[in-house]
Amino acid sequence: MEQNGDAALGGPISDLVRTSAVEAYPDEPLRVVVYRMAEKGCTRMPVVERATRQFLGLVSLNDLLKARSRHLEEESRREQSLKFRLFPPGKRNPEGTQSSEAP
Repeated sequence: MEQNGDAALGGPISDLVRTSAVEAYPDEPLRVVVYRMAEKGCTRMPVVERATRQFLGLVSLNDLLKARSRHLEEESRREQSLKFRLFPPGKRNPEGTQSSEAP
């Protein structure tokens, strides 16, 4: 349609439809789906059952980017270091009490 413009609107829809389906499966890693989208140059892909080819839904590039962003945020939260104050034995901590360990 991009190539033929308005002339494509007068022809049958079969001229515009892809003959080889590009699809995703529910058990595939997101990384595989993203690579397939990039290879085929599409931004939306139907998700179908492998065995029955039943349509389950549609996944878009935007959906995949959002999922990746959430994953990165979760990783960042898990990797945040906890700040601990270590007091050598016999030294006073900021509350003014003696450390519990003996020198």
